[in-house]
Amino acid sequence: AAKRPDFIVITGAGDLIVVVCSGYQIVRHCVRPLVFIGTKITARGDFGERNRSSAFVDIASWRARATFPPMRYLLLGLLLLVPSAFAEEDAVLLAYHTGNYGEAAELAEAEGGAANLALAAEALLSDMFCQNQTTPAGLDRAVALSRQAIALDPSNTNAHFQLAVSRALQARSMSVGEGRSVVKEVQSEIDIVLDDWTGHAPAEAVLAVANLEAVRKAGAMMASFAGFSVEDGRAHYERAMAASPDDPSIHWQYGRALVALDARKYHDEIDRVLARAEAAPANNKVQTVMKERAKRLRALIASEGDRAAEAAVASLL
Repeated sequence: AAKRPDFIVITGAGDLIVVVCSGYQIVRHCVRPLVFIGTKITARGDFGERNRSSAFVDIASWRARATFPPMRYLLLGLLLLVPSAFAEEDAVLLAYHTGNYGEAAELAEAEGGAANLALAAEALLSDMFCQNQTTPAGLDRAVALSRQAIALDPSNTNAHFQLAVSRALQARSMSVGEGRSVVKEVQSEIDIVLDDWTGHAPAEAVLAVANLEAVRKAGAMMASFAGFSVEDGRAHYERAMAASPDDPSIHWQYGRALVALDARKYHDEIDRVLARAEAAPANNKVQTVMKERAKRLRALIASEGDRAAEAAVASLL
């Protein structure tokens, strides 16, 4: 897969859009198979979140920028759509985008290739978030799939991001000393993602949580020696929110980390953040779960108080 592939958009009407792309399975980056009539579009900035299978396409803004050649391209597009060529890809995408993450992981891993292995890792992690349960074996598998994807294609941004998320989850159960090298690896992988894609919202969100986790575990002074602080965490969250304001997962993860840090001290900020998660649209199963958790946690704070919320988030992803 090219690091910054160009796509040739053939045709589209309503919610049916078709992409033909040389050497890259761009359909993996759409929640629905959506595309346009004949214009060349580059990945950065036009596809929402490149290299993330859970990303969505902003159809309205795309349509405003696209140019539409004569409808003869419709015939060309239809001729190029050979069902057998997309059968395996469709099975993976169908499983993933209907929330059957375990099946998606198995299919993507079996299909092979860097993009599929990264998606398999993403599907495993999505399933863990939805089930609210991680296992050492599951996280080890996600790490291994991510590393395999990177070995096949070091430029695959999604593989680096999934490795960072997997390792960050492993670090949660470690002591400060045990997790020091893991946190450095997470930072290194996120740096790779942000170097390739400035303003990558999920990557900024990972750094936001990492800062709060470091302060919670080590205390503000010790965390500051390692370059972590609540202020830096907040700055990363604000960058993530600016890039993707309607992603409830970003708001939930930051809100959850704030509660775990000190629900009483950050009470007002927590309420604002969880309210954003609750109000944001849910475009996939993970986001639906995150919205619901935000709603329940906000209600728990209102009914039982901050300390009850701190106890509750200890077991929440």
